[in-house]
Amino acid sequence: MRRFLFLTLWLLLMVFPVALFRRIPQIRPIMDTLIGTEVMHWIAHSVLFAGLVILLAYAFKLPLTLKNVALLLFAVLIVGAAQEAFQLIATKHRPPGFPELFDLGVDMIGGLIGIGLLYLKRSTRQRIRVGY
Repeated sequence: MRRFLFLTLWLLLMVFPVALFRRIPQIRPIMDTLIGTEVMHWIAHSVLFAGLVILLAYAFKLPLTLKNVALLLFAVLIVGAAQEAFQLIATKHRPPGFPELFDLGVDMIGGLIGIGLLYLKRSTRQRIRVGY
């Protein structure tokens, strides 16, 4: 149950339009620090989606098979698209364009980083069992 609770909270954090917090004067300086520059925005997206992949694999106890990697990346794409859609509706009020596609690319890179971290964890655990 706890596995799914943390995953649910992570998803809510991800999909909620964080840009809405920038409208609150007391919180705006914090948000400007966290996502004010493009580089910080990319890092935030990468960390969120790497975390999503790791939490999904943990919650559903997914071994790293090719099929599961494809499913995890598909989940990244779906959640990323939902996040961009909510963000457009809540704050930007315009049709999607290149910035949203770019963000989806950064989300996919974050997903690949998460898969890489899962692979490193798995390969480290296997080396320990074998005795390396």
